[in-house]
Amino acid sequence: MSGSRTELRRSDSDSRIDANGNLLLGKVQVDDGAVVVGSILENVEIGSGARVFQTRIRGEKDRPVVVGNDVELFCCDISTRGGTLDQSFSFGPFATGATPTRIGVGAQLGHSLIVNSDIGSGTKGSHTTVRCSRVGENNNLRSFSQVILSSTGRACNIGCEVSKTFLGEGFTSEHASSYLSLAAPSAFPVIDKSGREQVIELPNVTNIGAGTVFANYGGEPIPAKTLEESPGSLKGTALVFSAFTAINSRVVNRYGSPSDKATVMELYWHPDLTILGLASFVENKATGRVPAFAYAGSSDSAGARGQRLGWVLEHKPGIVLAMVKKMRGLMGKDVGSLPELVEGTIRLEIEVLDAEARKKGRSPYSEDQLHAGIEILKENLDGRWTMNESGHWLHSWTGSDLEWR
Repeated sequence: MSGSRTELRRSDSDSRIDANGNLLLGKVQVDDGAVVVGSILENVEIGSGARVFQTRIRGEKDRPVVVGNDVELFCCDISTRGGTLDQSFSFGPFATGATPTRIGVGAQLGHSLIVNSDIGSGTKGSHTTVRCSRVGENNNLRSFSQVILSSTGRACNIGCEVSKTFLGEGFTSEHASSYLSLAAPSAFPVIDKSGREQVIELPNVTNIGAGTVFANYGGEPIPAKTLEESPGSLKGTALVFSAFTAINSRVVNRYGSPSDKATVMELYWHPDLTILGLASFVENKATGRVPAFAYAGSSDSAGARGQRLGWVLEHKPGIVLAMVKKMRGLMGKDVGSLPELVEGTIRLEIEVLDAEARKKGRSPYSEDQLHAGIEILKENLDGRWTMNESGHWLHSWTGSDLEWR
């Protein structure tokens, strides 16, 4: 907040309606330069340059709603409610929860419901609902989106229901017919040129097709002495690393429960989680691990036998090229660890599939399937995916079939 501020109070026995038709309750502070018309305000702080029209904002005495500078609100219901401030959700090392409501600088919201949530600066939303969540900067919350007990990174584009979900920077799920319950961190496990495992920080530019559902089929009760005493069902959560899903896909979340001290690398090796690896492509139905660069959905089997390992690298390299281009656009001039991503992921996936091959008949993949996939991955370590320090390919990709030169 900046500039001078007008503080308006009411007594316990009366209320106050000002010249702009606002009903003022409790403690209301409005910075000079803000325009507030036809609204109900209770325990609120409104910053300079804000424009608030026909909106109800309700805070608590010791936890006012904070509306930042230059915010625009039209026909919204925004509140902090003490009864749900203890709501939280965690999955492995990821955690989120309710917070006293704050609307960040320059956010624009219309016809929206915001409860116990932090809305990042520059975020825009229309006809959206956000409950007990943390929304990152410059998000686009499209009509009919719902964000419930979740957190999002910067520059996410959300148009569907998102529940108990963690989204990294650049995640996209535009369509109202989709439902998400997943963790898509801005962190990617790789193996570097020296053979060391490491996790690199990059945008997670997953793109979810219309009608895609991340589902928990056959949810199992959380253990208790009796069914009546159980607090609910186990919550399956998929891990997604810049993957792509086709329209009307179904991703079945497994019920593995990793430790809250688990690293992203440890999660990637976890045997009981649904994982969509880097640049994997899913259509129809999938469950369990979908390795990086694999295609899932080629048969009636939703599991490993229905996958084509290395398929994206061999047949659709444009998926990888488009993904890297979007990451580079989000990162600007500082591309960080982007040059390590593709080749580092290929090395890691070779290790993962080699481990499956050593199971000798106990792997969900066939021997021929593993052998073919490993060969494709090894062939793609021939320099075609090498980048310079600026995050651009050392070799160009040309032609309608995108062959490297």
